[in-house]
Amino acid sequence: MKSYKRILCHVAALGMAAAMPATAGFAQTFTTIHSFGFGSDGAYPSGSLAAIGTTVYGADGYGGSNFGGELFSVTVPGKKTPSTFASVYGFASNANPMSGVSAAAGALYAVSIQGGDGIGALYSITPPSTAATACKFNGMDAYFAEAPPIEVNGVFYGTSARGGSNYEGSIYSYTPGSGCKVLYSFQSPNYVPAALSGQLLNVNGVLYGTAANGGSSEYGSVFAYNIANQTLTTLYSFTGGADGAFPTGGLALSGTTLYGFATGYSAAYGVVNAGTVFAVSTKNGAEKTVYSFTGGSDGAFPIGTPVLKSGALYGVAQSSGSSNMGVVFSVNLKSKAQTVLHSFSGADGSTPAGGLLLVGKTLFGTTEIGGANNYGTIFSLVP
Repeated sequence: MKSYKRILCHVAALGMAAAMPATAGFAQTFTTIHSFGFGSDGAYPSGSLAAIGTTVYGADGYGGSNFGGELFSVTVPGKKTPSTFASVYGFASNANPMSGVSAAAGALYAVSIQGGDGIGALYSITPPSTAATACKFNGMDAYFAEAPPIEVNGVFYGTSARGGSNYEGSIYSYTPGSGCKVLYSFQSPNYVPAALSGQLLNVNGVLYGTAANGGSSEYGSVFAYNIANQTLTTLYSFTGGADGAFPTGGLALSGTTLYGFATGYSAAYGVVNAGTVFAVSTKNGAEKTVYSFTGGSDGAFPIGTPVLKSGALYGVAQSSGSSNMGVVFSVNLKSKAQTVLHSFSGADGSTPAGGLLLVGKTLFGTTEIGGANNYGTIFSLVP
């Protein structure tokens, strides 16, 4: 059985990829807002960002005021005012929320793979400092929850990599005042979701998501879960070939087409592919490869949830680029051309890890390492 590994493990395998022709680039307004220092600000931010009004929030899994990670914020820049950084809330010493945050009704939600009774918990935080453990996972509902949940009509839905009745992954729900419960348990051989990652996407009561392992070829899949009738449908199973393998993030929707990223690692082919941007139809599950990364200056191992804006898709790739430290990129959905918007060099960050968030005209993101102290950064980019 093939197994998914954290993308950073693939970076070493890619190594110093052969130089590829540079993709077209152009000047961007890129700003390193903050370099983390492992103090009260925390370290190694690696998850999704969320916005409440004109404030962007995120979480890092280490350091912080209680040594269990820190909730932080940055303001959206104005015409004459730059972004400002603030440490907001220190998680308990065993929390370590490495998957970032989601937002609903003025509150923030984060999950941890530790905390609670030792197998993870769901936290709610109302800025600036009101926090509570919303649910302690028990293993049946969730275990190794790797993305913060989304809210649908007052109920929160999320995924875990090792929860459920088969301990092979779950879709769970959280109802405030009623706790968490398992809705669907993944099982072999169709699913072995070692890394269910990326937030779910709600479209009229249907939750779309990715499983990094499993599917008919065990290279991952795109699935749809109907909330009303509690049924799961596999829309597409990756083959590990030109379509990519091991999708690692959330999905974005345009019309009836879902867009996402696959890391593309395929040991069966004897090479380390650099990943793909893929499209899957919600109508019939038909898949198309929008762009295939080369592992050169265009980057490798795309991660996070795609951002769709004005006919283009924006994202980050964890590795390669001009300095082998990752890139911010866009893909024109009509021409399929990829453009490197920023190539990280170390001082401005390295290994972008949580995808992008668009607020107004500004994209925000984080790097897991690099920056002035090598503990990661938060950055903004106006394309």
